[in-house]
Amino acid sequence: MRALILATLALCAQPCLAMTDLEASELAANIGTLLGSEAGCGFTYDQTAVAAWVNAHVPPDRLDFPTVMQSYSTMTGWSFDKMTASEKTAHCTAIGNSARHLGLMK
Repeated sequence: MRALILATLALCAQPCLAMTDLEASELAANIGTLLGSEAGCGFTYDQTAVAAWVNAHVPPDRLDFPTVMQSYSTMTGWSFDKMTASEKTAHCTAIGNSARHLGLMK
């Protein structure tokens, strides 16, 4: 019985751990928003930490990640001109909290 369970886990390991398209898009959108807020919020991210985060969370077969991430990053940067002071405060406070939590802040 134990051998059957281990064999099933071995066969399932790769597909079970694979990231779905929706998960990959959400991940790219969320980190894109965070990275796109760097200049507008006056933050400086640790580039080594950003690279380490990507290496740890983005599967190498997700070739769509850079495109989706860049799209959200660009859109976020453009939106700063249209934000009110309160929107910027709330946005940058939330982004700063997330960036610190992820270890990306210098």
